[in-house]
Amino acid sequence: MEKVLLSITLLTCTACLTIVETSELTDCLVELGVDVDSNLIERNVASNSVYADINFQWQERGAYRHPKAYLLIHSATDVQAAVKCGRRLGLEIVARNGGHGYIKSAYGHSNDDNTLILDLKAFKSIVVDEQARTATVDPGALLGHVAYELWENGNFIFPYGICGSVGISGFALGGGHTILAYKLGMAIDNIIELEMVNANAELLTINNETNTNLFWALRGAGATGSFGIVTKLVLQLHPAPHQIINIDLEYNFEQFHDVYSAYQASVNESFNYRFTLNKGVIKATISDMQNVTEAETIGAQRIQQAIELLPAPISPPKQTLLTFTDFLTKYMYVTRGFSYIRPSLNISEPKDLLNIASYGTGSEWFKAKSLFVNKLLSQSEIMELEQLLGTISLPDLYISLETFSGKVNDFHPQIHSSFIHRDAYFDLFVYMVREKSDDPDVSAKLNEFFDKSKRILNHTASYQNYADDEMSDALERYYGANLPRLIDIKTEVDPDNFFNSNPQSIPIKSSSGH
Repeated sequence: MEKVLLSITLLTCTACLTIVETSELTDCLVELGVDVDSNLIERNVASNSVYADINFQWQERGAYRHPKAYLLIHSATDVQAAVKCGRRLGLEIVARNGGHGYIKSAYGHSNDDNTLILDLKAFKSIVVDEQARTATVDPGALLGHVAYELWENGNFIFPYGICGSVGISGFALGGGHTILAYKLGMAIDNIIELEMVNANAELLTINNETNTNLFWALRGAGATGSFGIVTKLVLQLHPAPHQIINIDLEYNFEQFHDVYSAYQASVNESFNYRFTLNKGVIKATISDMQNVTEAETIGAQRIQQAIELLPAPISPPKQTLLTFTDFLTKYMYVTRGFSYIRPSLNISEPKDLLNIASYGTGSEWFKAKSLFVNKLLSQSEIMELEQLLGTISLPDLYISLETFSGKVNDFHPQIHSSFIHRDAYFDLFVYMVREKSDDPDVSAKLNEFFDKSKRILNHTASYQNYADDEMSDALERYYGANLPRLIDIKTEVDPDNFFNSNPQSIPIKSSSGH
C-alpha cells in the first residue's frame, strides 16, 4: 500500500511541474515575433533551476532580488519588442550586460513582480573593418571577447579594461578608464557611433551628426540606462603596441610620504602610474606602451626618469617587457583575483579569451568608494593623508590610485562628452571584500575614511562606473556641472521617465528637484 501511495505522489508532483499558465508577458512577446520558448525565463516552478542560474548575483551586499522574468536578447528587434511589452504591461525594463555592477541595479527595484531583465549575453557580435580601423560591437560582448577579436582581425587595440568578463556597454558608456587611457583616451573618447532603442521602442542612430545631444549624454552617463538601451557601439581602433614596458616596485607604508611626493612630481607625464595599498604594503606599477620606433628608447627613458624620482624600494625593481600577446594573456584577467569567485579558466593564448562567459562562480560581500583628486597636496597634507590611511587598519581593505594623464586630458569635460572628470590628477578607489557577511563596525570605518578624506583631498567627484549607493549626492559627484544638461536631455527623450529602474538614473525635470 505504501508503494502505491508513493507512485501517486510522484505523478501528482510531476504534473504540477509541467503545467504552467501562459502569462500576459508571453502572449505579448509572441505577438511581436519573439521566440519565447527558447528565450523567456520566467520566475515559476517549472523554470526554477534555469531561473536560479541566470539570476545569479555575485554581490552579497543588499537584498537578493527575484525579477519577474529574463529575456535572452539576440537583436535590436528583441529589445524593441521588450520595450513595447513593458509599456503595455507596466513593467520595468532593465538591460544586463556583464553583471559586474557594484549595486543591485541590474535586477531592478525591490518590486520584483514588476521587472523584466533583458540579458544581453547572447547579443555579442563583433565585426572589424580593417580598412576603416573600426569595430561594430553588440552590447553583450565581454571585454575579453573584444580584445581577442580586435587582435585577431588586424592587430588592433581599443582602450578596454583588463577584467575580461566585464561587458563592453556598461564599461564604455560610463567612461571606461583603463591602463591604456593615457595613450588612447578613455573608452568614450573612442566611440564614434551608437544605436539605441528609446522609450517609444524606436531604433535611433546616434553620432556627431544625428541625435547629437544623446551622443554627448550617452558617452559618460549611459551606463545607467537612463536614456534607453544601447544596441550597438561603433569603436575607433588603434594599432596594437609593439611592446609594453612594465616596472613593479614595492614599499613599506612608512615610505608613503616619499612615494606620494615623487608621484606628484611626475603626475602629468605620459605613462600609466598605479599604486595599491593593502596590509601596510605599497605596490607601485609604471607602464608604458611603445610602438616600434620608440620601443627601446623614448618610453624606457620616460620610465627611468620616473623611477629615479621615487625612493628606494624594499626590493629591486622588477622590469617586464611584454609583447602585445603577453599583455592579452597575462593582464586580461577573468575576474578580480579572489579565488572563490574565479572560474576555472586558463588563459595561455589570446584565443582563450573567447571562453570567458561569466563574472564568476561564487559570491562575495563587496563595498567600494571612489573619489577624484584634482589638486596637488602640500607636504603637510600628504602627512595628514598618511595618518588617515594609517587609522583604517582593515585586513580586507584595498586602496588603488590610478593617474589621469596624457590623452585623457585632450578632451573638454563639458563639450566633448558628459564625462566631467578630465581635470583630475588621479582616481582613488577604496574597496573592501568579505566572503559573505557585513560587519557594520568595519563597514562604518570605510565610510568614515571617505568623509574625513574630503577635508584633505577636497574631493567632490566620484566615478560613475564604481556605483556607490551610500552617497546622497551621487549624481552631483558623478556628473558635476554636466548634470543639468543631462536632466534636460533625459526629459526630452524620455518625458514620462520610463527608463528609471536604476536608483541612480538621471531624473526628469518634473521629479528631479533641479
